[in-house]
Amino acid sequence: MARTNGGLIGTSLIPSVSGGGDTITTITSTSTHCVQSGTRYVNAIIVGAGGAGGPGTTGSIGGGGGGGGGFKTLTFHPVSSPFPVTIGGGGSNANGANTVGLGVTSTGGGRGGGADSAAGASGGSGGGGGFPAGAAGATSGGCQGNAGGVGGNSSPNNAGGGGGGAGGAGAAGTLPCGPARGAGGAAVTNNISGSCVTYAGGGGNGVAGGNAGSRDSSASGGSYPGGVAPNAANNRGGGGGGSGRCNAGGNGGSGVIIVKELNFAPGVWNLKTHYLQRRAGAWTV
Repeated sequence: MARTNGGLIGTSLIPSVSGGGDTITTITSTSTHCVQSGTRYVNAIIVGAGGAGGPGTTGSIGGGGGGGGGFKTLTFHPVSSPFPVTIGGGGSNANGANTVGLGVTSTGGGRGGGADSAAGASGGSGGGGGFPAGAAGATSGGCQGNAGGVGGNSSPNNAGGGGGGAGGAGAAGTLPCGPARGAGGAAVTNNISGSCVTYAGGGGNGVAGGNAGSRDSSASGGSYPGGVAPNAANNRGGGGGGSGRCNAGGNGGSGVIIVKELNFAPGVWNLKTHYLQRRAGAWTV
């Protein structure tokens, strides 16, 4: 017998209730996190910490930019309370640490390669290679980031490669001039916090003979000769900038988890919603 209600399904089959009130929480330190008693599903982002930029040398040779931390999103994800979270610390002359929560791990970004041809390290996004021609660090752990850029091989610029970002690969340091040389890879923009914020950009390279590599605001740019590379912003997972001389690269930014507790109630549902909820395993009888 044909339905007369346009394909609507009533309350004999209803999806699970989640009474989270669309509450948003930003978690910036390792802890055990509790959601409200009525919350059953959340959306979330999980951002690994950024890797440090690579060091330079006394010969005015630039290190690679640090890779951004891995970036993962969760949608309509089931949750039980409480649950443990680990927020990765930004790398200091090292890879960034992993961020873990809700059963998901976002890998820390790779350290940028030091000068004298050191390779960038693998990570959520890979670190840039050092000058000359240091290999780019690869992304590891699934679809959460991008590779760094290869170190340059042309003097007198002596440019390292840019660190990879969650939104794009780091630029190679091979061009003799121009803004693209050794720039950090693009970040990703997300509005789960209620504002559009960028996360997990790659660090800019260290350059001895020209402008330091550009980067997103979540990450840090490389240093000029003799300067100290800045550190990346905390709790946004960006890579640290590479050094342009005999200094350590900038530190990577720490990771973060942002959770939005979803709010919905049972009622009358159309067939498309019923089908999608069944596929997601979120429909109870």
